[in-house]
Order: sequence, then structure tokens, then C-alpha cells
Amino acid sequence: DARLKDKRTRKILLHWMQKKCKVVIVDETQAVGTMIWDTVLNNIYAPYRFCLSATPRRTDGATLKIEAASGPWIFQTSADEQIKKGRLSDVRIEYHYYDHKLYNTSDGDINYNDMYTTAIVENQERNAIVVKHALDMVSEGRHVLVLIQRIEHGHILRQEIVNAGIDPDDVRFVWGDTPDKIRTAAIKEFKKGDFKIMVGSTIFDAGVNVPIISGVVLAGAGNSDITLVQRIGR
Repeated sequence: DARLKDKRTRKILLHWMQKKCKVVIVDETQAVGTMIWDTVLNNIYAPYRFCLSATPRRTDGATLKIEAASGPWIFQTSADEQIKKGRLSDVRIEYHYYDHKLYNTSDGDINYNDMYTTAIVENQERNAIVVKHALDMVSEGRHVLVLIQRIEHGHILRQEIVNAGIDPDDVRFVWGDTPDKIRTAAIKEFKKGDFKIMVGSTIFDAGVNVPIISGVVLAGAGNSDITLVQRIGR
């Protein structure tokens, strides 16, 4: 999409996409239907298109957009089958209920962004629970990924983890604006087991493969069950 918008590369790229390209492979197909995806896919005239997704249905009523981009399903598998073949890990999922005490007759007056800051990002009690579960898994010998939504939440949780006794070099925080060299180095070191806890933003929601991870804490919040499944999939 960026190259199509760049006058220096648009002409040669369009020629290749429309005249030369024979096969296009689309990963994370549940994301199609956005302006960036449509700009790219609508300009690729490849006769063969393969689209892949672990969550091929959307809850916003836009599943038809996926099928419009991909065509009909030709192959389907299950998590159980992939676990048996050694391609996926068997997981134990624990849900820990936390009462934010937000629900009342004035719910309609709540500003989501303000409340997210108060009830999630700056909620010391809830953050302490997140840190406890992360440290519990570290004590079991696990390498832990803590997923957050807001950047400020990541900074807070990293500091709370350090305050709880973890060496500052044993917990890193990376997000979208982290310089590429630093982010790449951190992920590479995490893969090698050089440190125990990675706090990560939505850049870890999809497309990141770190086999050493054996524990994940979903520390953020939201209302998209598709995104939730993607995060559990990490």
C-alpha cells in the first residue's frame, strides 16, 4: 500500500501486480475489507489467490468481505488436528474474574477512553493481579508474554514487574513505535530465552511466532472476540 502511494514505485509496482503476478497469498485474511487491504488486493490480477486465517468469521457483519476477497472455502482444519500434528501447542486457559464495579444506571454516561484509563491502565489493584500471574508463571520456569492495549499500560506494568523483584534486564516492553532495531533485537533475544517476560502491545496480536513462550497474560481489555481469539492464539 505504501509503495502504491509512492510516486517513485507506483508505476512499476502496478505493472508487476497487474501483468506479471500469478499467485497472491494473503495471511490474516480476517483483516480484509479495510482501505489498505482493498487497495492492494483490487490491484492484483493474479489468477490464483490463497487466503489463510485462524479466525475466518467476523463479528462486525463483514464476513462477506472476506469471502469476496478469497472466494469459497476449499480447506478447513481444527486446532485438535493441528495439535496432534505438532503444529500447535495444547493450552490451558484460565479466566480470572475481576469486578471493576463499573456497572450502574449511569452506564450510558461513561466515556470509554476515560474509563479504560481509570479501570484498566491505572488500576493498581488489577495491575497487581496481572503482575502476580505473570510472576507465578515465571516461577514455574515459563517465558511469559504480557499483552496490553495502551502503551502507557505497558510502561506501568513493566515498572510494576521490576518493583516486584524481577531484574530490569529480565523484562522488556516493545510496541509499534519501538525502533525496528531495538524491537527486532528484543524479540530475537526473547526467542533465545535471554530474558523471562516480554510486555507487548498489539504488534503481538498476529503474525509473530515465538516458540519459547509458554505463558501469556491478557492484561488489556476490549470487546472484540475475534481479537481475543487471536491473542489467546499467541
